[in-house]
Parts: sequence; structure tokens; C-alpha cells
Amino acid sequence: MSSNPPLESRKSGPLSPDVPPAHLCNELLLKIFSELKLPTLIAATGVCRKWRALVPCADILPARRVLLDLHLSIIPSPTFLPAEDCAIAPLCSSDREAFLEKLDRRLVGKGLRLPEEMRFWVLEWPGAAALSWASPADLSQTHLHGKRANSANLAPEPHIEKKFFTDTWLVGDRGIHMMKLSGGSAPSGFWIALDDKSGVADTFGKVYLCAGREILDQVASSWMEWIKRRLGKVAGGREVAYC
Repeated sequence: MSSNPPLESRKSGPLSPDVPPAHLCNELLLKIFSELKLPTLIAATGVCRKWRALVPCADILPARRVLLDLHLSIIPSPTFLPAEDCAIAPLCSSDREAFLEKLDRRLVGKGLRLPEEMRFWVLEWPGAAALSWASPADLSQTHLHGKRANSANLAPEPHIEKKFFTDTWLVGDRGIHMMKLSGGSAPSGFWIALDDKSGVADTFGKVYLCAGREILDQVASSWMEWIKRRLGKVAGGREVAYC
């Protein structure tokens, strides 16, 4: 015979299996939310109104919070569902950690590092919510353009182009290392500064528009500002023109 007590005799408590998670105390929920990664945080906002209200109050890492806010701003868009089929199919498996490890090895050898926002984007941004020009995996191809229905794909193998991947550009009379973000293999396009030891003040993480061998303009003060500016040019926050 089973030694388990009947259900009616069991004690209910905050961690009891018969207590719905949504009924946990606010303090415990806030602690749990602060430890969750972006995809789980996004899922938590859909559990109930209480969770959706509490998630923004949790002590979430700043880079992760920016990504969460961006995702939540996309969801209400009337163009989200029509664009979803284009962005989601077909997804393939990928090891994002392996991709970052390979990328880090390339950068560390040059004394460079990724901005934290960019690192979190690559590691945690949901593949199903990848924009047609901004899937994290597209960094492995040195640009973020023209992936059409395959835009949400994550590269099956970590791959980094050698040519035009990083280069040195002059800011005033000093050179800073940058990584290509868009524009294919030509030097012209958008570049992000990865060198925080160049002696050039306040350049790390900023995005610049370059043409030929000249820096034309600073277009964003950070990776996420660049993403948001690009989103601002797309109706409803989703690029549906490629669908």
C-alpha cells in the first residue's frame, strides 16, 4: 500500500506542488524573475496579469532588461502575427555559446570585446522573434541584410568571415578597431567600435556609418540604440517587406 497521505491531509505551503505558481508571494516571484534568462522572462509575462506586472519590477540585469522591453514593445504590433510565419520558418538548431566562444577568441587576440548588450542579444534573443535583417546568427556572416524567410535561422555551425570582419578606422588622429554589422563584404556600411583601450574617449559600443575609408557619422550610441533606430524605420516594429 502507498504510504503517501491523502490529498486532503497534505499541508499547503508556498512551495507545495498543489499551490499554483501564480499564487507564490511577490517577494519569491521577484527573486525568481531576477535569475531567469530572456526567453523564460518573456514566457513569464504571459502567465497571468500578476506576473506580467511583477516581471518589470524584478532586479534584472540592465542588458537583459533592455532586450525584454524591446521584445514586449514588438508583441502588441498589429504586424507581429502576419510577419511571424516569415520570421519563424524554418528554424534550425545552433550552439550560440560555441559561436560566441569562437568570436571571443578572434576578438581577444586583438584586445577587443563585445558590448554586453550585443552579447546578450546573441545568447538570448528568441530565434522565433528574429527580424528579417537582424537575426543574431547573421553576425556570423558579417552583415544583417536580406535573409528573407530564413532570417530567423541560427547558423548550424559557428562561422566567422575573415575578410572585412574587423578593421581599424581613424577617429581624429587615433585608430579604433570596429566590427562590420552590415553592407556585405565591402568596407562601406555600419560598424560597431569594440576597442575600449584605444585612447579615443567614449567610442566603445557606438555604431558608425562608414563609406570607403572614411567614418561619415555616428548613427547610434550603443548596439541596442542601433537596433531600435532600425526598428523605428519598420512599420509596427516588424520588417514585413521581406515576407
